[in-house]
Amino acid sequence: MNFSKRRDCCENWACTANIGGEMVKLPDALIIGPMRTGTTWVYEYLKARGDVCLPLGVKETFFFDQRFEKGLDWYSAHFRHFDPQKHRRIVEVAPSYFHNEEATKRIKAVLGTPRLVVIIRDPIERSISHYRHLRRRGLVTESFMQAANKFPEIIDASRYSKYLARWEAVFGKGAISLLWYDDLRNAPDKFVEALCKILSLPIYPTPTTLLHKKINPAGDPPSFRLARIGKRVGDWLRERRIYAPIEFAKALGVKRLLFGTGEGAEKVKITSDERAFLQKQLADDWQEFQKRFY
Repeated sequence: MNFSKRRDCCENWACTANIGGEMVKLPDALIIGPMRTGTTWVYEYLKARGDVCLPLGVKETFFFDQRFEKGLDWYSAHFRHFDPQKHRRIVEVAPSYFHNEEATKRIKAVLGTPRLVVIIRDPIERSISHYRHLRRRGLVTESFMQAANKFPEIIDASRYSKYLARWEAVFGKGAISLLWYDDLRNAPDKFVEALCKILSLPIYPTPTTLLHKKINPAGDPPSFRLARIGKRVGDWLRERRIYAPIEFAKALGVKRLLFGTGEGAEKVKITSDERAFLQKQLADDWQEFQKRFY
């Protein structure tokens, strides 16, 4: 695999891969998460603009953390539809990259210095939402404490200081731009303006379809067993870049059938002891984040 990096019109290092004699553009900006911070909303906003090239047919490729062995040809195929007459920037919204050490190194090796964006959400609320999301996918049925032992990222991905320091160690101080989840929820136009500034894009207002819309909510599915089956089938198709059946199933309402609407998240109770545990686990990192990055 050969990589050549050049300056694009936005004065950012873009990456072009030479694959079989064909020069293929790759992302020059990544929304790296973490999970449950509004990244699906950001994806929907960028998709609605029409001038941003996103992975074809799917929000997340999971290439740099889970599917790197598939090779650059597999990854680059997601961006072969890039049109320089239409697209101002190539972006992947990939929240699972934030807390993955291998992803950090691989992104540097393959993409060079893309623009990197992290969205900051209250760490306790983010962890709780992460837990509820895993429940909706049927991956856990246990209590919060048991789930956190099974999936350490429920808590670990809320350690902003720890992982921002890791990204800066690889990409350099100041390489990460921060956005705020509270702005997305309470002042979406302010959030969009900041996002566009970071990505050197013209400011397009928030589409009315996204105003006050809760995207990808987390709550228990109608059936944990069916949710697990649905996720496995979806993962199998995504690994093979077979995205059309997934989108067709969504249009038919199969996603709601398998995973529910997610509107019952508040029914997944978190006890006061569990919140106190989270507070204890995350307090030092949050204090360090405020001191170093706020």
